[in-house]
Amino acid sequence: MIHRFSPFINTDLDQHRLQATSNPRLTLSMWIYLLSWCGSKLCGIIQHVDHNNTFISPLILLTNTGDIVFQVRLTSGEDEAFRSHTALRLRTWYRLDCVIEGSMVILKISTTPGRRIRQHNYIFQNHIHLNDTDGYFVIGGGKYMPGINGYFGPIRYHRLKAKEVLNPLLPKRTLIQLDETHRMCGETKEAISAFLRALKESQQVTNTRMCRDLYTDLDYRFGRQVCRAPPWGRRAQKLYRPLLEFLQTEKPEDLSRLYGLGDRRGTLRIGARVFTLALRRLTPGDPPVFGAGVSVTSLLELSCCMGYHRAAYLLAVTHLAGLGVPTDTVQGHVYSLIGAQADDRLALMHLGYKHTQGIDGFPEDFAMAYSYYGNVGQQTCDDRWNVQSTKQYTAEHVLLTDDEALGYQTHQTDDIFQYLQFQAERGDISSQKTLARMLFWGQQGVSKDPGAAVKWFAKTAMEMGDAHSMYDYSILLFKGQGVKKNTTLALQLMQKAASEGLLEALNGMGWYYSHFMADAETALKYFEKAAKNGSRDAVYNLGVFHLNGNYTGKPGKNETAAFLHFLKAGLLGHYDATVLAAWYYATGNLQVAPRDTERAVWMLKHMSEKNGYLGHVLQKGLRAYLRGSRDKALLRYTIAAETGLSVAQTNAAHLCEELGPSYGCERRYYNYSTFNNLPHHTGFLKMGDYHYQGWRDSPQDLRLAISMYGRAGQHGSAQGIFNLAVLMEEGHRVPEEILEQLNISGGDLQDVDAVVEKLYKSCSQLDEDLDLSPCSLALFRVRLGRAWRSFMHHPVQSLLAYVIGSASVAALVTFVMQRVSNSGPAAHGIIQRAEPSPANHDEVIRNGQLGLVTQLLMRRRSLHLIGDWAITVMGVGLCTAYTLLLFRLL
Repeated sequence: MIHRFSPFINTDLDQHRLQATSNPRLTLSMWIYLLSWCGSKLCGIIQHVDHNNTFISPLILLTNTGDIVFQVRLTSGEDEAFRSHTALRLRTWYRLDCVIEGSMVILKISTTPGRRIRQHNYIFQNHIHLNDTDGYFVIGGGKYMPGINGYFGPIRYHRLKAKEVLNPLLPKRTLIQLDETHRMCGETKEAISAFLRALKESQQVTNTRMCRDLYTDLDYRFGRQVCRAPPWGRRAQKLYRPLLEFLQTEKPEDLSRLYGLGDRRGTLRIGARVFTLALRRLTPGDPPVFGAGVSVTSLLELSCCMGYHRAAYLLAVTHLAGLGVPTDTVQGHVYSLIGAQADDRLALMHLGYKHTQGIDGFPEDFAMAYSYYGNVGQQTCDDRWNVQSTKQYTAEHVLLTDDEALGYQTHQTDDIFQYLQFQAERGDISSQKTLARMLFWGQQGVSKDPGAAVKWFAKTAMEMGDAHSMYDYSILLFKGQGVKKNTTLALQLMQKAASEGLLEALNGMGWYYSHFMADAETALKYFEKAAKNGSRDAVYNLGVFHLNGNYTGKPGKNETAAFLHFLKAGLLGHYDATVLAAWYYATGNLQVAPRDTERAVWMLKHMSEKNGYLGHVLQKGLRAYLRGSRDKALLRYTIAAETGLSVAQTNAAHLCEELGPSYGCERRYYNYSTFNNLPHHTGFLKMGDYHYQGWRDSPQDLRLAISMYGRAGQHGSAQGIFNLAVLMEEGHRVPEEILEQLNISGGDLQDVDAVVEKLYKSCSQLDEDLDLSPCSLALFRVRLGRAWRSFMHHPVQSLLAYVIGSASVAALVTFVMQRVSNSGPAAHGIIQRAEPSPANHDEVIRNGQLGLVTQLLMRRRSLHLIGDWAITVMGVGLCTAYTLLLFRLL
């Protein structure tokens, strides 16, 4: 962990500090826990590195015998040190209090109950020189010295001496539990070593036919002793039974192979076998994934104690996420630390991520996060040289809801792969290159097959003359990966690819002249040419030349130029350059790179998420999903999700939803995905829905729902913008800052209708690949409503609307009257009449019938005329209104 002190804000205090640099008064208190003494001659506890990258006061080291070395720089300019013969015990929390007064150093050592063990005083010949604002401090290991094998507790640094230092061991429960877990594991390892020795002895005697059965002998040696006087603690005894059960299920020949490896390797191999058994118990398919939580936890604890630290990380995930067991933050923290202490890549990413976000009980601390990400970042760089490992795959960030991306996933037995192979065998160079890449790196669901990949690389390079393939094959020949080394042929292929202008090959030629020929001048020419055209490798190599002072024509080390090259190459995706640029930001030792730990963390996090071991976990999860094994896929994606990978968090939450409410982890991972540096909009949408609808015992929170929908819209979600528009139409207020982030200017914020229309327009633009989307339909509805309101507010257009309405009513009335008239008596030949007198009976009948018929005919003609006029007026009015509305819509 790197820390840098700034001058006091108070000028009087800072003046006092400056005056005390040659007569310092300070107190440093720290807690440490050792798992072993230093593996080399010296290991760092506290290191102070100045602006010239040299050690200055104070420098506290641990020896390979458990002693402490205290080194300082005196005012005379000399470096002096003393050694305190402490022989610190292992697996014990020690508090070290260091007091510096002028030329004297007092070292006090105590244990957890506060009992003083011993005190060491040493007086140097001259006063100590100490300026804590010069350079930076390193807790543990750094760039120039390895760290201790153990843990650090709380550290207190008093720049102006304090008589009494308050520095309790906190968090007490976690750190005491860490100690108990390591002690329990130590006891368990002793038991396992005894088992191994007994098995070896028993097998040797069995070979001479003079011994009882192997398991009978084990029971005789250990069964009774445990019952009478157990030499181990309760937790160790709890693990002892699963160990016996495991041994009883193994075949004698398998045990022989395991135990023939020696105690340490044999124990580790057993741990791997127990871990595999625990995974099978976790994902049986039926019953559900985490159905046997307690027994699985015991198996994982046993595997962890045997040194298989992948089990420690899985235990941390299990306890923190509550997978099959009640959530236990203390146990989660303990196993997180155990996994990270063993340099497990996933555990390191897990702790770095949790300290970045300040979640699950971990404090938000970017300096702590950098210490973990810096470690896994360097391992990611180193892992690239071991790409043939079956535990490494390209980290493909595929969403399970992305059908198009899932369609590209294949396998050696699938139609896509078979088609590519068929095309490649016919001579299609694109298919050959694709096959070579997929087989070498294990991409798109294809299992690694370096041998087959090399054949395709060689074919495209030697027969097809493809420049990229020639370069790839030459690198394999140079390094001897998957093929016998052949520097001569490799150089020929590299030169030919470089002559065709391939950037990678130009950089490769520079590497060849620098690495094999020690010709820096020629190497620089190639590097500069490739760098000018955008080669990230060449930019990085130029930075290395500046850092080492080997740049021709520019003598001397130039860290500023080196950093600028590393930063540029890192932004282009170069792993080693990213690690170095982040280190400069973390230390702040350059004027051009002021301390910015947060930026260093984000750079390393993005790079670490491409780690091949994380890629292996992702590929297993994706394969399980494509096979229909949702429970196994959930386990793998949960493991990846706890490292902070946004895609894995989204996929884990999606699987929890598919598998039902009994899993209950969808809200956790959708929520975590929203805090990521590269979040996906799915998490924001889901969390917006949870806040809008309420979640179990959580009430509705419209403010948070609107915030989540707004952030989803900022990340390109049409659904998020659509939801905001709907909420505004319902009368809910959307904050101005959210609308401004969606490019809606302040002048429009007073007009709600205009804001809603802009939201729907922005939403439809994001959905432009769809011919007819909800956003486009909503936009049409809003625009039509706006046009109609505008139409009705114009006096002439209002009159036109009333005319159309009146004509419509007239047409309707005439239509009804015509129907009534057509269904009357005249229409059916029945005419009612009054009774006439007998004298003029026939004449009256004739005249009356004629008059009635005439009247009816006249009435129908009038109705037809009125109806025609009404329909005409209505049609003309509608056409005019439609034209005006269309004009306003456009």
